[in-house]
Amino acid sequence: MSTDKPKSENELEEKAAKLIAKGKVLADQAADFLVDKAKEIEKSETVGSMSRFFDKVGTYLDKKSEELHSGEVARKIEVLKEQAEEKTTSFLNKAKQTSQKIGDAVDDQLEEIKGKKNKPTNQDGGGI
Repeated sequence: MSTDKPKSENELEEKAAKLIAKGKVLADQAADFLVDKAKEIEKSETVGSMSRFFDKVGTYLDKKSEELHSGEVARKIEVLKEQAEEKTTSFLNKAKQTSQKIGDAVDDQLEEIKGKKNKPTNQDGGGI
């Protein structure tokens, strides 16, 4: 089959085969290079510290998840709710006492005003 082809076609096929072989070698070298660099990056301090950081974050999230599922968070929320109720009750009692004092002061003022109107005046109505 290759004997029927002119010499130039044979040369082209050989060159193409050599180029393909070189391309495969270069691709293998590139893959090896990337694998080596990936291993270097994995061993680097930055990746190590990031890995430790993510481990800590994972541990924290696991702990908070356990707290939530164990009911600890629910207990804390209940305590906060009770404290809010106590503060609200205290505030309402103070507001009630203050409004009572204000009401009493207004009543006293009204009584005083009424008392002045009901005081006897002299005959010409001008007062003393």
